[in-house]
Amino acid sequence: MNSRKIKTEHAVSFLFLIILLFISSYVSAKTFNVSNTTQFRKALEDAALNGEDDTLILAAGTYRTTDDGQGTFKFVDNEIYSLTIKAKNGLTADDVIMDGDNTNRVFWYKNSMESTLTIQSVTVKNGNSDNSACGGGIYVENSVIIKNLILTGNVADRGYGNSYGGGIYAKGNVTVTNSTISKNDAVGFHYDIFDSAYGGGIYANGNVTVTNSTISENNAIGDDYQSKGYGGGIYAKGNVTVTNSTISENNAYYVDDEDYYGDEVYYSTYGGGIYSKGNVIITNSTISGNNADYDDSYERGGGIYGYGIFINNIFSDNSSDIYFKGDSLVQNNYVDYEKLRHESSYIIIKKNNIQPNEGDLNFTDSDFRLGKGSIAINKGLSPTSQTFKKLIKDKSILKALKIDKDGNKRIIGKAIDLGPYEYNSKKASK
Repeated sequence: MNSRKIKTEHAVSFLFLIILLFISSYVSAKTFNVSNTTQFRKALEDAALNGEDDTLILAAGTYRTTDDGQGTFKFVDNEIYSLTIKAKNGLTADDVIMDGDNTNRVFWYKNSMESTLTIQSVTVKNGNSDNSACGGGIYVENSVIIKNLILTGNVADRGYGNSYGGGIYAKGNVTVTNSTISKNDAVGFHYDIFDSAYGGGIYANGNVTVTNSTISENNAIGDDYQSKGYGGGIYAKGNVTVTNSTISENNAYYVDDEDYYGDEVYYSTYGGGIYSKGNVIITNSTISGNNADYDDSYERGGGIYGYGIFINNIFSDNSSDIYFKGDSLVQNNYVDYEKLRHESSYIIIKKNNIQPNEGDLNFTDSDFRLGKGSIAINKGLSPTSQTFKKLIKDKSILKALKIDKDGNKRIIGKAIDLGPYEYNSKKASK
Protein backbone atom coordinates (compact mmCIF):
# COMPACT_ATOMS: atom_id res chain seq x y z
CA MET A 1 0.00 0.00 0.00
CA ASN A 2 1.49 3.34 -1.02
CA SER A 3 2.06 6.11 1.49
CA ARG A 4 -0.40 8.48 -0.22
CA LYS A 5 -3.26 6.00 0.25
CA ILE A 6 -2.33 5.43 3.90
CA LYS A 7 -2.30 9.20 4.54
CA THR A 8 -5.68 9.55 2.82
CA GLU A 9 -7.21 6.78 4.95
CA HIS A 10 -5.79 8.37 8.11
CA ALA A 11 -7.22 11.76 7.11
CA VAL A 12 -10.66 10.23 6.48
CA SER A 13 -10.56 8.41 9.82
CA PHE A 14 -9.54 11.59 11.62
CA LEU A 15 -12.33 13.57 9.90
CA PHE A 16 -14.85 10.87 10.82
CA LEU A 17 -13.71 11.01 14.44
CA ILE A 18 -14.13 14.81 14.50
CA ILE A 19 -17.65 14.46 13.09
CA LEU A 20 -18.54 11.87 15.73
CA LEU A 21 -17.22 14.10 18.49
CA PHE A 22 -19.18 17.05 17.12
CA ILE A 23 -22.39 15.03 16.90
CA SER A 24 -21.82 13.62 20.37
CA SER A 25 -21.33 17.06 21.88
CA TYR A 26 -24.35 18.38 20.00
CA VAL A 27 -26.77 15.71 21.20
CA SER A 28 -25.47 15.75 24.80
CA ALA A 29 -26.89 19.21 25.47
CA LYS A 30 -29.85 21.21 24.22
CA THR A 31 -30.82 24.86 24.69
CA PHE A 32 -34.37 26.25 24.80
CA ASN A 33 -35.02 29.98 24.51
CA VAL A 34 -38.32 31.05 26.07
CA SER A 35 -40.06 34.39 26.57
CA ASN A 36 -43.42 33.60 28.21
CA THR A 37 -45.13 31.16 30.56
CA THR A 38 -46.52 28.94 27.78
CA GLN A 39 -43.11 28.55 26.15
CA PHE A 40 -41.47 27.94 29.53
CA ARG A 41 -43.85 25.13 30.42
CA LYS A 42 -43.51 23.56 26.95
CA ALA A 43 -39.71 23.71 27.17
CA LEU A 44 -39.79 21.91 30.53
CA GLU A 45 -41.93 19.17 28.99
CA ASP A 46 -39.71 18.81 25.93
CA ALA A 47 -36.51 18.80 27.99
CA ALA A 48 -37.71 15.87 30.08
CA LEU A 49 -36.82 12.42 28.75
CA ASN A 50 -34.87 13.76 25.76
CA GLY A 51 -31.63 12.08 26.83
CA GLU A 52 -29.68 15.33 27.12
CA ASP A 53 -28.45 17.93 29.55
CA ASP A 54 -30.79 20.87 29.00
CA THR A 55 -30.55 24.63 29.41
CA LEU A 56 -33.59 26.89 29.48
CA ILE A 57 -32.78 30.53 28.80
CA LEU A 58 -35.43 32.98 30.00
CA ALA A 59 -36.03 36.37 28.43
CA ALA A 60 -36.96 39.35 30.60
CA GLY A 61 -40.42 39.14 32.13
CA THR A 62 -42.54 37.54 34.83
CA TYR A 63 -43.46 33.87 34.54
CA ARG A 64 -46.46 33.27 36.83
CA THR A 65 -47.72 29.81 37.70
CA THR A 66 -51.25 31.22 37.45
CA ASP A 67 -50.89 32.68 33.95
CA ASP A 68 -52.30 29.56 32.29
CA GLY A 69 -54.08 27.98 35.25
CA GLN A 70 -51.75 24.98 35.29
CA GLY A 71 -50.03 25.75 38.59
CA THR A 72 -46.50 24.80 39.64
CA PHE A 73 -43.79 24.68 36.98
CA LYS A 74 -42.61 21.05 36.85
CA PHE A 75 -39.71 19.10 35.45
CA VAL A 76 -40.15 15.35 35.89
CA ASP A 77 -37.55 12.96 34.47
CA ASN A 78 -35.79 9.74 35.46
CA GLU A 79 -32.45 10.12 33.68
CA ILE A 80 -29.01 11.24 34.88
CA TYR A 81 -29.08 14.41 32.79
CA SER A 82 -29.19 17.79 34.52
CA LEU A 83 -31.22 20.92 33.98
CA THR A 84 -30.13 24.57 33.99
CA ILE A 85 -32.57 27.49 34.13
CA LYS A 86 -31.03 30.91 33.72
CA ALA A 87 -31.66 34.45 32.59
CA LYS A 88 -30.64 35.53 29.12
CA ASN A 89 -27.14 36.99 28.96
CA GLY A 90 -27.05 40.57 30.18
CA LEU A 91 -30.11 40.17 32.41
CA THR A 92 -30.19 39.90 36.21
CA ALA A 93 -32.57 38.43 38.77
CA ASP A 94 -34.44 41.75 38.79
CA ASP A 95 -35.32 41.23 35.12
CA VAL A 96 -36.46 37.60 35.16
CA ILE A 97 -39.06 36.54 37.73
CA MET A 98 -40.68 33.18 38.44
CA ASP A 99 -43.77 33.93 40.54
CA GLY A 100 -46.11 31.58 42.42
CA ASP A 101 -48.67 34.37 42.86
CA ASN A 102 -49.10 33.31 46.52
CA THR A 103 -51.06 30.36 45.20
CA ASN A 104 -48.67 27.64 44.00
CA ARG A 105 -45.24 26.30 44.70
CA VAL A 106 -43.10 27.96 42.05
CA PHE A 107 -40.92 25.09 40.82
CA TRP A 108 -40.72 21.30 41.29
CA TYR A 109 -37.75 19.29 40.03
CA LYS A 110 -37.74 15.50 40.05
CA ASN A 111 -35.03 13.47 38.37
CA SER A 112 -32.39 10.81 38.91
CA MET A 113 -30.41 11.50 42.09
CA GLU A 114 -27.23 11.75 39.99
CA SER A 115 -28.59 14.81 38.21
CA THR A 116 -28.44 18.43 39.40
CA LEU A 117 -30.69 21.44 39.01
CA THR A 118 -29.01 24.82 38.46
CA ILE A 119 -30.96 28.09 38.65
CA GLN A 120 -29.10 31.28 37.81
CA SER A 121 -29.86 35.02 37.72
CA VAL A 122 -33.58 34.61 38.39
CA THR A 123 -35.99 35.75 41.11
CA VAL A 124 -38.22 33.04 42.61
CA LYS A 125 -40.96 34.56 44.75
CA ASN A 126 -44.45 34.34 46.21
CA GLY A 127 -44.51 30.56 46.24
CA ASN A 128 -46.87 28.59 48.44
CA SER A 129 -46.44 24.86 49.03
CA ASP A 130 -50.09 24.43 48.07
CA ASN A 131 -51.09 22.15 50.98
CA SER A 132 -47.84 20.24 50.67
CA ALA A 133 -45.32 20.18 53.49
CA CYS A 134 -42.18 21.01 51.52
CA GLY A 135 -40.60 23.77 49.47
CA GLY A 136 -42.73 26.86 49.10
CA GLY A 137 -40.46 28.32 46.42
CA ILE A 138 -38.42 25.42 45.04
CA TYR A 139 -38.83 21.68 45.68
CA VAL A 140 -35.91 19.54 44.48
CA GLU A 141 -35.73 15.76 44.78
CA ASN A 142 -32.01 15.97 44.03
CA SER A 143 -29.22 18.50 44.57
CA VAL A 144 -29.50 22.13 43.53
CA ILE A 145 -27.05 24.91 42.65
CA ILE A 146 -28.27 28.49 42.79
CA LYS A 147 -26.28 31.47 41.56
CA ASN A 148 -27.17 35.17 41.56
CA LEU A 149 -30.65 34.18 42.69
CA ILE A 150 -33.25 36.09 44.68
CA LEU A 151 -35.51 33.75 46.65
CA THR A 152 -38.12 35.67 48.61
CA GLY A 153 -41.65 35.65 49.99
CA ASN A 154 -42.18 31.89 49.77
CA VAL A 155 -44.07 29.78 52.32
CA ALA A 156 -44.18 26.07 53.15
CA ASP A 157 -47.38 25.47 55.13
CA ARG A 158 -49.95 22.74 54.57
CA GLY A 159 -52.11 23.75 57.53
CA TYR A 160 -51.10 20.90 59.85
CA GLY A 161 -48.11 18.67 60.62
CA ASN A 162 -44.44 19.29 59.87
CA SER A 163 -43.23 21.71 57.21
CA TYR A 164 -39.84 21.87 55.49
CA GLY A 165 -38.07 24.58 53.52
CA GLY A 166 -40.05 27.78 53.10
CA GLY A 167 -37.71 28.99 50.38
CA ILE A 168 -36.16 25.78 49.12
CA TYR A 169 -36.39 22.08 49.96
CA ALA A 170 -33.79 19.63 48.62
CA LYS A 171 -33.32 15.92 49.17
CA GLY A 172 -29.68 16.35 48.19
CA ASN A 173 -27.19 19.20 48.61
CA VAL A 174 -27.82 22.93 48.29
CA THR A 175 -25.08 25.21 46.95
CA VAL A 176 -25.70 28.97 47.13
CA THR A 177 -23.44 31.60 45.51
CA ASN A 178 -23.93 35.38 45.16
CA SER A 179 -27.59 35.06 46.12
CA THR A 180 -30.17 36.49 48.51
CA ILE A 181 -32.59 34.25 50.37
CA SER A 182 -34.96 36.39 52.43
CA LYS A 183 -38.43 36.57 53.99
CA ASN A 184 -39.35 32.93 53.48
CA ASP A 185 -41.32 30.94 56.08
CA ALA A 186 -41.80 27.32 57.07
CA VAL A 187 -44.86 26.91 59.31
CA GLY A 188 -45.55 23.75 61.31
CA PHE A 189 -48.81 23.12 63.15
CA HIS A 190 -49.44 20.50 65.83
CA TYR A 191 -51.24 17.51 64.30
CA ASP A 192 -49.31 14.66 65.84
CA ILE A 193 -46.98 15.15 68.80
CA PHE A 194 -44.20 17.66 68.14
CA ASP A 195 -45.00 18.46 64.53
CA SER A 196 -42.70 21.37 63.74
CA ALA A 197 -41.11 23.69 61.15
CA TYR A 198 -37.70 23.03 59.63
CA GLY A 199 -35.70 25.52 57.57
CA GLY A 200 -37.43 28.82 56.91
CA GLY A 201 -35.01 29.72 54.12
CA ILE A 202 -33.30 26.44 53.23
CA TYR A 203 -33.95 22.80 54.08
CA ALA A 204 -31.49 20.14 52.88
CA ASN A 205 -31.23 16.42 53.54
CA GLY A 206 -27.61 16.80 52.45
CA ASN A 207 -25.02 19.55 52.81
CA VAL A 208 -25.50 23.30 52.49
CA THR A 209 -22.75 25.55 51.09
CA VAL A 210 -23.24 29.33 51.11
CA THR A 211 -20.71 31.74 49.56
CA ASN A 212 -20.92 35.53 49.05
CA SER A 213 -24.61 35.48 49.92
CA THR A 214 -27.24 36.86 52.28
CA ILE A 215 -29.68 34.71 54.29
CA SER A 216 -32.02 37.09 56.12
CA GLU A 217 -35.46 37.48 57.71
CA ASN A 218 -36.50 33.86 57.24
CA ASN A 219 -38.61 32.05 59.85
CA ALA A 220 -39.20 28.51 61.06
CA ILE A 221 -42.46 28.86 62.96
CA GLY A 222 -44.12 26.33 65.23
CA ASP A 223 -47.70 27.55 65.08
CA ASP A 224 -49.04 25.65 68.09
CA TYR A 225 -48.04 24.84 71.64
CA GLN A 226 -46.37 21.50 70.76
CA SER A 227 -44.72 22.71 67.54
CA LYS A 228 -41.09 23.80 67.42
CA GLY A 229 -38.92 25.80 65.04
CA TYR A 230 -35.62 24.45 63.72
CA GLY A 231 -33.27 26.55 61.57
CA GLY A 232 -34.89 29.87 60.73
CA GLY A 233 -32.35 30.57 58.01
CA ILE A 234 -30.86 27.15 57.25
CA TYR A 235 -31.66 23.59 58.30
CA ALA A 236 -29.27 20.85 57.15
CA LYS A 237 -29.07 17.17 57.99
CA GLY A 238 -25.54 17.27 56.60
CA ASN A 239 -22.69 19.77 56.87
CA VAL A 240 -22.98 23.55 56.59
CA THR A 241 -20.23 25.72 55.09
CA VAL A 242 -20.66 29.51 55.07
CA THR A 243 -18.05 31.87 53.59
CA ASN A 244 -18.12 35.65 52.99
CA SER A 245 -21.81 35.79 53.86
CA THR A 246 -24.40 37.39 56.10
CA ILE A 247 -26.85 35.38 58.21
CA SER A 248 -29.15 37.94 59.83
CA GLU A 249 -32.58 38.50 61.41
CA ASN A 250 -33.68 34.89 61.03
CA ASN A 251 -35.95 33.31 63.63
CA ALA A 252 -36.90 29.91 64.98
CA TYR A 253 -39.87 30.16 67.31
CA TYR A 254 -43.31 28.96 68.22
CA VAL A 255 -46.41 31.05 68.61
CA ASP A 256 -48.53 29.55 71.36
CA ASP A 257 -47.35 29.50 74.98
CA GLU A 258 -50.31 27.67 76.53
CA ASP A 259 -51.54 24.10 76.19
CA TYR A 260 -55.14 23.04 75.76
CA TYR A 261 -55.73 23.42 79.48
CA GLY A 262 -54.45 26.99 79.57
CA ASP A 263 -51.24 26.03 81.37
CA GLU A 264 -48.03 27.80 80.37
CA VAL A 265 -45.62 25.61 78.41
CA TYR A 266 -41.99 25.92 77.34
CA TYR A 267 -40.69 24.19 74.24
CA SER A 268 -37.17 24.68 72.96
CA THR A 269 -36.46 26.19 69.56
CA TYR A 270 -33.24 25.50 67.72
CA GLY A 271 -30.91 27.53 65.51
CA GLY A 272 -32.42 30.90 64.63
CA GLY A 273 -29.80 31.41 61.94
CA ILE A 274 -28.46 27.90 61.28
CA TYR A 275 -29.34 24.40 62.46
CA SER A 276 -26.96 21.65 61.39
CA LYS A 277 -26.79 17.98 62.29
CA GLY A 278 -23.40 17.76 60.63
CA ASN A 279 -20.15 19.69 60.84
CA VAL A 280 -20.20 23.49 60.50
CA ILE A 281 -17.43 25.63 58.98
CA ILE A 282 -18.05 29.37 59.01
CA THR A 283 -15.41 31.87 57.90
CA ASN A 284 -15.48 35.65 57.40
CA SER A 285 -19.22 35.98 57.86
CA THR A 286 -21.56 38.07 59.99
CA ILE A 287 -24.12 36.27 62.14
CA SER A 288 -26.39 39.01 63.49
CA GLY A 289 -29.84 39.54 64.99
CA ASN A 290 -30.90 35.90 64.84
CA ASN A 291 -33.25 34.53 67.44
CA ALA A 292 -34.27 31.15 68.83
CA ASP A 293 -37.24 31.99 71.00
CA TYR A 294 -38.84 31.28 73.79
CA ASP A 295 -37.20 31.45 77.20
CA ASP A 296 -33.43 31.73 77.81
CA SER A 297 -33.27 28.34 79.51
CA TYR A 298 -34.98 26.71 76.52
CA GLU A 299 -33.22 28.65 73.78
CA ARG A 300 -30.93 26.51 71.62
CA GLY A 301 -28.70 28.73 69.50
CA GLY A 302 -30.01 32.05 68.31
CA GLY A 303 -27.18 32.29 65.81
CA ILE A 304 -26.08 28.70 65.32
CA TYR A 305 -27.04 25.27 66.60
CA GLY A 306 -24.21 22.88 65.77
CA TYR A 307 -20.48 22.33 66.09
CA GLY A 308 -17.34 22.85 64.05
CA ILE A 309 -14.88 25.59 63.12
CA PHE A 310 -15.66 29.30 63.38
CA ILE A 311 -12.95 31.72 62.17
CA ASN A 312 -12.93 35.47 61.35
CA ASN A 313 -16.64 35.98 62.00
CA ILE A 314 -18.73 38.69 63.64
CA PHE A 315 -21.45 37.57 66.06
CA SER A 316 -23.73 40.41 67.13
CA ASP A 317 -27.19 40.88 68.65
CA ASN A 318 -28.20 37.21 68.53
CA SER A 319 -30.34 35.80 71.35
CA SER A 320 -27.34 33.52 71.80
CA ASP A 321 -24.40 33.10 69.44
CA ILE A 322 -23.65 29.36 69.34
CA TYR A 323 -25.25 26.37 71.04
CA PHE A 324 -22.57 23.67 70.82
CA LYS A 325 -23.43 20.09 69.89
CA GLY A 326 -19.85 18.86 69.63
CA ASP A 327 -16.16 19.76 69.96
CA SER A 328 -15.48 23.10 68.30
CA LEU A 329 -12.90 25.79 67.56
CA VAL A 330 -13.80 29.47 67.91
CA GLN A 331 -10.87 31.59 66.75
CA ASN A 332 -10.41 35.24 65.73
CA ASN A 333 -14.08 36.15 66.02
CA TYR A 334 -16.00 39.05 67.48
CA VAL A 335 -18.11 37.01 69.88
CA ASP A 336 -19.63 37.40 73.33
CA TYR A 337 -18.49 34.50 75.55
CA GLU A 338 -21.61 34.98 77.64
CA LYS A 339 -23.68 34.05 74.59
CA LEU A 340 -22.02 30.67 74.06
CA ARG A 341 -24.14 27.76 75.26
CA HIS A 342 -23.60 24.12 76.23
CA GLU A 343 -19.80 24.41 76.40
CA SER A 344 -19.37 22.14 79.41
CA SER A 345 -20.27 18.96 77.51
CA TYR A 346 -17.56 19.33 74.86
CA ILE A 347 -14.04 20.53 74.17
CA ILE A 348 -14.38 24.11 72.99
CA ILE A 349 -11.14 25.85 71.98
CA LYS A 350 -11.35 29.65 72.03
CA LYS A 351 -8.43 31.71 70.68
CA ASN A 352 -7.82 35.38 69.86
CA ASN A 353 -11.48 36.35 70.03
CA ILE A 354 -12.67 39.91 70.64
CA GLN A 355 -15.23 40.61 73.37
CA PRO A 356 -17.87 43.35 72.93
CA ASN A 357 -16.33 45.48 75.69
CA GLU A 358 -13.07 45.79 73.74
CA GLY A 359 -14.43 48.17 71.08
CA ASP A 360 -17.20 49.03 68.65
CA LEU A 361 -17.97 47.35 65.35
CA ASN A 362 -19.01 50.65 63.73
CA PHE A 363 -21.20 49.18 61.03
CA THR A 364 -21.88 51.76 58.31
CA ASP A 365 -25.08 50.22 56.90
CA SER A 366 -27.64 47.46 57.29
CA ASP A 367 -25.40 45.12 55.29
CA PHE A 368 -22.80 45.25 58.08
CA ARG A 369 -19.94 46.89 56.20
CA LEU A 370 -17.23 48.13 58.55
CA GLY A 371 -16.69 51.80 59.29
CA LYS A 372 -13.60 53.71 60.29
CA GLY A 373 -12.21 52.64 63.64
CA SER A 374 -14.09 49.32 63.77
CA ILE A 375 -12.62 46.86 66.23
CA ALA A 376 -13.00 44.18 63.52
CA ILE A 377 -10.42 45.74 61.17
CA ASN A 378 -7.16 43.77 60.79
CA LYS A 379 -8.18 41.23 63.46
CA GLY A 380 -8.60 38.12 61.34
CA LEU A 381 -6.48 35.02 60.87
CA SER A 382 -4.92 35.20 57.40
CA PRO A 383 -6.16 32.51 54.99
CA THR A 384 -2.64 32.32 53.55
CA SER A 385 -1.13 31.40 56.92
CA GLN A 386 -0.12 27.84 57.68
CA THR A 387 -2.31 27.91 60.78
CA PHE A 388 -5.40 28.69 58.70
CA LYS A 389 -4.55 26.09 56.07
CA LYS A 390 -4.14 23.40 58.72
CA LEU A 391 -7.57 24.24 60.14
CA ILE A 392 -9.41 24.75 56.83
CA LYS A 393 -8.40 22.25 54.18
CA ASP A 394 -11.18 23.07 51.72
CA LYS A 395 -9.43 24.88 48.85
CA SER A 396 -12.70 26.42 47.64
CA ILE A 397 -12.91 28.37 50.92
CA LEU A 398 -9.33 29.62 50.56
CA LYS A 399 -10.10 30.71 46.98
CA ALA A 400 -13.32 32.50 47.99
CA LEU A 401 -11.55 34.48 50.71
CA LYS A 402 -9.25 36.17 48.18
CA ILE A 403 -12.08 38.64 47.60
CA ASP A 404 -14.76 39.98 49.95
CA LYS A 405 -18.56 39.93 49.60
CA ASP A 406 -18.43 43.09 47.47
CA GLY A 407 -15.87 41.53 45.14
CA ASN A 408 -13.01 43.67 46.48
CA LYS A 409 -9.55 42.22 46.80
CA ARG A 410 -8.31 41.00 50.17
CA ILE A 411 -6.13 41.69 52.16
CA ILE A 412 -6.10 45.49 52.63
CA GLY A 413 -3.95 46.62 55.56
CA LYS A 414 -2.01 44.51 58.04
CA ALA A 415 -4.38 41.54 58.18
CA ILE A 416 -7.74 40.29 56.97
CA ASP A 417 -10.77 41.92 58.61
CA LEU A 418 -13.50 40.05 60.46
CA GLY A 419 -16.79 39.51 58.67
CA PRO A 420 -17.61 39.38 54.94
CA TYR A 421 -16.31 42.85 54.03
CA GLU A 422 -12.77 44.19 53.89
CA TYR A 423 -12.54 47.79 55.06
CA ASN A 424 -10.97 50.14 52.51
CA SER A 425 -10.41 53.67 53.83
CA LYS A 426 -10.13 55.11 50.31
CA LYS A 427 -13.49 53.73 49.16
CA ALA A 428 -15.14 54.45 52.51
CA SER A 429 -14.19 58.11 52.31
CA LYS A 430 -15.82 58.62 48.92
